[in-house]
Amino acid sequence: MSQEQKYDEGTRVLSEEELRDFDGTTIDEEGRTYDAPRYQSSQQEQDQFQTIPNMKIFLWNALSWNWKLGIAVGIVMLIIVLFALAKFIIAGAFVIILAWLVMRLLGKLFF
Repeated sequence: MSQEQKYDEGTRVLSEEELRDFDGTTIDEEGRTYDAPRYQSSQQEQDQFQTIPNMKIFLWNALSWNWKLGIAVGIVMLIIVLFALAKFIIAGAFVIILAWLVMRLLGKLFF
């Protein structure tokens, strides 16, 4: 079927470019009417296939200020917890190193 083939009542087959740009009701070969699908640009089609299924992407500018505030508070709380735990980790490492040094010193003195 050629693209220039004419049908009755002035209808014709749309080219690919016209079909992409067309927004309205179309008629298929059997005479059924339906809304034309919206075609995406080739860049959008490529981006669609490069995403991971069931993965949401949040853009910072698309978040409301409540979400931004919540994220900022969460980050601050995480930093506070890490600093609070860091002093215990460092103190524990200091105790372990000190115990190791004492055992070495006692080992040299008595063995």
